[in-house]
Amino acid sequence: MTLISRLYETEHDLQQMLDMLMEARAQTSDWRYAHVGELLFDFFMVARHLNPQEHIRLWHDDAGKLVGYAMLGEDPAFNWQILPAYEWSGIEDEAWAWTEARLAGLRQRDAKLWGGHLVSGARQDNARRIAFLEQHGFRYCGDFAEVNMLRSLDEPIPDVALPAGFEVRAVAADEISNRAAGQCDVWLPWTVGEVSDDDYACFMQLPGYHRALDIVAVAPDGVIAAYVNGWIDPVEAFHIDKVAGLFVARA
Repeated sequence: MTLISRLYETEHDLQQMLDMLMEARAQTSDWRYAHVGELLFDFFMVARHLNPQEHIRLWHDDAGKLVGYAMLGEDPAFNWQILPAYEWSGIEDEAWAWTEARLAGLRQRDAKLWGGHLVSGARQDNARRIAFLEQHGFRYCGDFAEVNMLRSLDEPIPDVALPAGFEVRAVAADEISNRAAGQCDVWLPWTVGEVSDDDYACFMQLPGYHRALDIVAVAPDGVIAAYVNGWIDPVEAFHIDKVAGLFVARA
């Protein structure tokens, strides 16, 4: 098949990536494909700390349809997603070759930032993806603590007793600084905690972000004590996930 590969260019590409994931999950009912919320957060980290035009690569068919993408994140982390009909047709090998060459250059430029183990992931039941990673020097390093759970929305969610003075609600429009601080408190010193007020303001502009689904637990003194982001995939029919495996490559 004829495929065209290029680097990420504009937000139109991001929307195509989201559409591709929803199509893949709808075709397969398979959680091996990332949820749109996962992609958006990963993209946000690349956009705020790196450069999407250098760290995301796309593959289109000859009609211009996006059929696969690869991302190189800061950990450093390697991730790729491909439509079912195009899996194992060569995109995986091209994605790995691009990642390896890009990472080699980055390590020469900044060994401190990029010199660690390269991380990638696969579900325990995705034998072909696991084999592909192992062929390229990755080794299993333990289960990744991620479990997806389901709850029907046909019945109302019961109220929960909160500690005195606490409230749970959507983040307010004027709470960006407080919300960014909560992200930092939870995740620093990891990269995902390096989020400034301006960064979080940009996060809130991502396609698919709904402030009504950015839920915070606020302490009596106004500090955001806990938070959760919700993302809606309008296509996917939800299924229970299995614990994912995590792999680490040699340095």
